[in-house]
Amino acid sequence: MKIKQLTLLGILIAIFIFIAATYVNFDLVPNVRKYTEQNQRLVENLREHNLRLELPLTQWFDVQNGLSHRPIQPIEDEAFTFIEGMREQALLFKNSLAEMNRLSVYRHQTSIEMFQLELNQLENDIDFLMLRIQDANLTGTQQSRELITNRIDNLRIRYDALNLVILSDLSLVLNTMIGLMMGILVVLMFGLIRFVYFQIPYMVTGLTRLADHDYHAPLKKPRPFFLEEQNIHRYIDDVFEENRFIDDVREVLLNQYIVEDAMDQLFPILKARMGIDRIGLAFIDYPRQVIKAEYGVISDGALVLGPGFEVPFDMTSLSQLISRREAQITPDLDDVLKQRPNSAALNLLVKEGIRSNLILPMTMGNAVFGFLFLSSRQSHFFNDQHKHLGEKIVYEIKGLLNRS
Repeated sequence: MKIKQLTLLGILIAIFIFIAATYVNFDLVPNVRKYTEQNQRLVENLREHNLRLELPLTQWFDVQNGLSHRPIQPIEDEAFTFIEGMREQALLFKNSLAEMNRLSVYRHQTSIEMFQLELNQLENDIDFLMLRIQDANLTGTQQSRELITNRIDNLRIRYDALNLVILSDLSLVLNTMIGLMMGILVVLMFGLIRFVYFQIPYMVTGLTRLADHDYHAPLKKPRPFFLEEQNIHRYIDDVFEENRFIDDVREVLLNQYIVEDAMDQLFPILKARMGIDRIGLAFIDYPRQVIKAEYGVISDGALVLGPGFEVPFDMTSLSQLISRREAQITPDLDDVLKQRPNSAALNLLVKEGIRSNLILPMTMGNAVFGFLFLSSRQSHFFNDQHKHLGEKIVYEIKGLLNRS
């Protein structure tokens, strides 16, 4: 996994959690609190209507038992008013519970369905109470009254328990979000601390070793976890390997004073490291306006374009490199030969089986004095890495030429 991907994932999750937390704090919690308080008021209203029903029912019982001679109709009307009030509060309570259930994404479906069932039974009990009052059923009225009182008390107790569950659920949601945020922070800090604690010392050690030209002792690498760490390790390995290679080239060249001998010893090293099949060296004769081959070696010994071969400036594309002083890759010599079929040098190289070329100018000050040719029997063989290594090799060869 990439550190960038992990960071983006962490940011996306953090944004999602932030949006969810905003919704929970500024929409869900206030609405749940509103319905919770509303339901508590409805329960208290049910209880209050039931308590206020006590007086007209007591009066109604006195009239029915002959203990009072007050008109019964006003008493029944007052009782029915409180009974209708209970019915209305029970209906509001059911609707409020359904809305609360929707807000909580139906996480308390079972508990709320039980409440709604209890409220349906309460409504039935209220209907029975009205019928028994209308039928002047004293015993049935008393039983219905007691049943309603018990049911309301039971609703009150059970709703307090449900309220605690809902509040605990909201706390769990908030704590989960906080935990996720902390988890994301820990993961990101892990990546940062790991990079600082392991990778930076590794890079510092590598740079120190490079500065000391200590390329051959093994460099202990920390175990990579992220893709960026693997890329760092790969890059440092490549730099060390490149410097070891240039060190080997320099050692060969420092021990030789004759260019031909140095090239003979250098070719196997370049072939092993770069996979080339041919190396050539040419110098520029400015008074005669020609480029003359001075050295060449090929892997199978079948050299056709050898020392002594000359080509005038106006008959070779190398003249362009003299002015540009830049390395050039020729990916496919066959294609170039089709465009320039009269080129003697190209014809000779193709006869040798060469299919791609890397041409590296050798300069002294601002002037090009020669070329190093690295060749392969594969087309499209050379790349920018070959060019980079070739330029370093040219630098070392120039040191040999200065000595000789």
